[in-house]
Amino acid sequence: MAEKISIRELARRINVSEGAIRKARGADKLKDCFNEKTKEVDWDKAQKNDWVLSAGVIKAKPGVSNAKVIDKLESKENENVISDEKKNIPSEKSSTQLPENIDELSEDELADALKLTSDMKQNEAVRIKEIINAAIDKIKLKLLQHVLVPKADVETAYYNYAAQFKKALLQIPDTHIDEIITAANKVEAMNILKTALVNVLEEYANAPEIQINTKII
Repeated sequence: MAEKISIRELARRINVSEGAIRKARGADKLKDCFNEKTKEVDWDKAQKNDWVLSAGVIKAKPGVSNAKVIDKLESKENENVISDEKKNIPSEKSSTQLPENIDELSEDELADALKLTSDMKQNEAVRIKEIINAAIDKIKLKLLQHVLVPKADVETAYYNYAAQFKKALLQIPDTHIDEIITAANKVEAMNILKTALVNVLEEYANAPEIQINTKII
């Protein structure tokens, strides 16, 4: 039995506004899948409608993987390519060409490689979305493994480190003033001051310990 859905549900599934759906309906672009009497959309027919396919990305149903959605969209695209070949219409190449070593790219390099265009095909958009999600999951995994550290935690650790270092330096006059004043000569006073400075520098020679507080959702 064909699945009947509302205009609002159609908008949600293909990721466009209700206004866009109503505008397409007014232009008779949904006449093959919209019932004017019941004000419902035949979802099976809608998935084959030219306007629906060009307007947005069809979302996967619960329990249906995006891989199946991509396969379905690619199947539809292949049908269009075959049809265009019969009409001697040259086929369009994908606008997004990713490097072969995609797993070796940094997050910044991957973001630069992903090009989004207004004329992007649905299966290509879904594929890029999956690549982005995979990259995000990879970053989350590295955070959990402490291979990567959140920038905010690094900044907090070094701010506290710098504050403690500054405090230790400013305490030198208070803790050594009596020794410096009672020194036998200038050389001895300078040695007392240099020793105090070296002790502080050695104490803070190592990088601060970073406490990771970010929760991965």
